[in-house]
Amino acid sequence: MKRNLLIICFCFSLLSLGAQNTFSDDVESYKVGDYVAKSSTYWTVWSGAVGEGTQEDALITDENAKPGPSPFV
Repeated sequence: MKRNLLIICFCFSLLSLGAQNTFSDDVESYKVGDYVAKSSTYWTVWSGAVGEGTQEDALITDENAKPGPSPFV
């Protein structure tokens, strides 16, 4: 029984290795003063409601922005 359970767990772990996804979002295109969920189709408010711009949504700011090209390009 333990051996069967071990084989099943091993098979499920192999399946999860192939489920790697990539995600890309151009956050530099967001405008300062707008809200994140309102600016992008990738993001939504935590409750999932149509409440962009409410207390659940984050305000875009450039307070910690650094000038120059992105090191990730």
